[in-house]
Amino acid sequence: MPVMNFSLITRDGKIVLAPSYDYLSTTVAFLSIGKRPDQIEELALPLQGKKRGLTRNTWVEYFAKERLSLPDKIVGKVLTDIRSAVPLWKTCLAESFLPPEHQTLYARLLDQRLAVLGIG
Repeated sequence: MPVMNFSLITRDGKIVLAPSYDYLSTTVAFLSIGKRPDQIEELALPLQGKKRGLTRNTWVEYFAKERLSLPDKIVGKVLTDIRSAVPLWKTCLAESFLPPEHQTLYARLLDQRLAVLGIG
């Protein structure tokens, strides 16, 4: 897995951490060749000592609030932005050039990851 799982974007003239980046694509590729979810790392670098089985607590409390010192208001805004993007995300997926079986894997994984964040 590449070590580029975090990205910065410019929003309103400020450089900020992207709300989500490369959180699904490599997992779908591994699932499509028959790897089990417990064999696939979600991250290249450990977060709170883990590369898979990440929880909302890991992402929100540890990474966003503790490590990045993001205030609750910003964390809430990022989660709201992700939630708002889901319908378009799913539309783009349905219109993508991915084979139907990969679209299904991607959609299932997206729903699982959103559920982890409490967005599902």
